Order: sequence, then structure tokens, then C-alpha cells
Amino acid sequence: MKKALLISISLIVLNAGQALCQQVQFSQYYSASLHLNPAIAGIYQEPSFHLSYRQQISDKSSEGVINNLSQASVILPIKKKGRMKKMLGGFGLMVYNNSAGLDGVLSTNGAFINYAQNIYIGALEGETIIVGAQVGFEQNSVAFSKLIWGSQYSPFVGTDGTKPPPVTEFDGQVGYPVVNLGVMYYFNKERNFLLYRYSAFSGFVVTNINRPNTALVSSGPESRQRLLYKYHGGFEFKLSKFDFMPSILGTIQDRNFQFNGGGTIAYSLKKMKRYTVSNRGLKLAGGAWYRLRDSFIVFLGFRSPIFNAGISYDMNTKVFFQSDNLFQTQPSFEVSMQYFLYKGGRIRRVANPLF
Repeated sequence: MKKALLISISLIVLNAGQALCQQVQFSQYYSASLHLNPAIAGIYQEPSFHLSYRQQISDKSSEGVINNLSQASVILPIKKKGRMKKMLGGFGLMVYNNSAGLDGVLSTNGAFINYAQNIYIGALEGETIIVGAQVGFEQNSVAFSKLIWGSQYSPFVGTDGTKPPPVTEFDGQVGYPVVNLGVMYYFNKERNFLLYRYSAFSGFVVTNINRPNTALVSSGPESRQRLLYKYHGGFEFKLSKFDFMPSILGTIQDRNFQFNGGGTIAYSLKKMKRYTVSNRGLKLAGGAWYRLRDSFIVFLGFRSPIFNAGISYDMNTKVFFQSDNLFQTQPSFEVSMQYFLYKGGRIRRVANPLF
């Protein structure tokens, strides 16, 4: 019995731990700006609030939800006083939660503060280098007591919630500081299509720079968090009422590699000039991405000067039991919302590549 219990616990930890150690990314990665790159805090010209929620479901009815990822963040721009109100950078605050495994047996919670500094290049300042730093605290926890065990079964009522779980001694948690750094190059950050025909961006991020010890058992061997590297980039151009925004995201951690490629198309309901400085007016947006060897992603949403929303769907296919050649689908649903404290008397130039 004890041997079977240890085997069951090991399988749960391996499956749940695999999801968390790879640090799952949002499909709508630009909507969760601070979760992607701390440097993105320097591109917003208005205070903004961001919410993202992702849920992954197994097609096995006995498993149900196998991963939840959510984040909430706020970004406050730093502006130089004066007639032009030049953007100097931005502050940010982000909290997030990621739970994995049966009944969320393994979870990570984090809270971060963020600062980004803008460095302009050229007489017209059409090019910008943004450097961002993110410092925070994460907590990993494992709770096998959330699971339903055979000893809690009653032949008369089925699962008996009054019976305590037999493995509370395996529950535990650990907290540790985390340091992340990011840099971003942006051409035409203001998205001024009067002067330039397009805008382009490219960013690089290194997370877990301090290599924190994430071991749940203090008396055991250390388990240093692996460095996670991210690269993202893309560009935007306009054609009549349409905005085209292809983008890519690549991540690598230890030997785990992930690549996302695709883009969005936005259609303006209001006829606008081909070259315009503003980003005003209601737009309908749609897009698709492909996550290499993992999933196809479709996206629908809308954009306005003060509020944006989107929903996406992932169709994942994975091989869980290679010897039996069995495939299991794990679809994911994701929603995102952004709210901007926009003053209607000013031209808004939000530079987020997606919104």
C-alpha cells in the first residue's frame, strides 16, 4: 500500500511539475504585457489595467481542468512635463497564479513590481530602446490533501467528505525572490503612420536570473530554477481599413523549446486615412497562431480607445503514452481584457503590438 501511494504521488508530481517548470505562456501573449516582457511597460502612454485568464481542460472526464493560468497587472506611464509630454518609461505591478495537475495539486503564485526606461535614438526619435527590470516573490505549493483517496470512499454514500485525507504530511510550500530582465527595440513606437509606413518591434527576456531554490523540502537537495529565455518580435502596417500585425514568440528553458508564429488583422468600422497618427475608433480583430508541435490557436476580439477584449481557443494534441500510441487532446480557452484611462481630448497612441 505504501509503495502504491508513493508511486501515485510521484506520477502526480511529474505531470503537474512538468506544466509549471516550463512556465506556461499565454496564447494572447501581448495582452499579458508584463508577463511577457518587463520592458513593455515603457510603451504605453496612458495608465492601463490588464486581465488574462487561461484554462486548459483534458478530454478525460476524470481529469477535468488540468491547468489554470491567470494574471492581473497595472501599468503607469512616466512622462516628462512639457508641451509634448515625452514618454520616459513606465512603472508596473503584476500578480499571477498558475495551478496544474488534478484538482490544482501544484500551484505557483507570484507578485512583481516593474520598471522600464526608454532610450530614444535619432533626431526624430523614431527608434527606441526600452530596458525593463522585474523583481518579485513567488510561492510554490503542493497539496495532495486536495485529492480524493480510496480511504475516503464509503460503500453507502460514495466519497465521504468527513473522512480526512491520508497524505496531509506531503503538503508543503516554499517562497523565493525572482529577478527578471528584458530589453526591447521599437521602430516607430508611437505608431505614427504619417511619418513612417510601418512599425516594428523586437524583444529579448531572461527570467529567473537569480536562480532561486524552489525545493519544497528544506532538508533535501537544492532545486535551482532554470533560466528561461524569451524572444518576441513583429511589425505592423496599414492597408485601407485593415491593420496587419504578424508576430512571433520563442521560449527556451533547459531543453524545452516553444515557438509561436502568426498574427492578427484588425478592421476599422470607421473609414480613416491611410496614414494616421491616432489609434481611435472601434475595430474588430481576428487572428491565428501556430504553436510548434503543440496547437493551433484562433482569436477574436474588438478594440476601442478605452477598452479591448479578446477570446482565443487552443486545440492541443499530445502523446502521453507513446508505447500505446495514444493521443489526448487538451483544448485551452483564454480571455483577455484591457482598460485604458484615456482622456478624449488627447490623441491616444497605445503602442502595444496587439492592442
